[in-house]
Amino acid sequence: MTLELDRFEDIGVLFDDPCDEPTFAEYHPAGTRYESEEAPIAPGFYPYNRCTVARCLDCGRHYLRYNEAGGYFTELRIRALRPALLVDAAAPG
Repeated sequence: MTLELDRFEDIGVLFDDPCDEPTFAEYHPAGTRYESEEAPIAPGFYPYNRCTVARCLDCGRHYLRYNEAGGYFTELRIRALRPALLVDAAAPG
């Protein structure tokens, strides 16, 4: 499936203060990995602490989007927002 970026609108963010330096710590208490389909969505942890919430203008579904920045590149990442995976875990430090 191809996602057309112009078919999304940003409707919110998962962080409180855009000037705060968010953690790079991830939250995986059940041993999931970052790319796992069942990985929890913990807004205080990476990568969700850098996400915007976007709504698809075609289907109305909500997605989490952020820019992955590494070494010499940036890449837009997107994940379907599945409310069943949301967890309220305290962010580190």
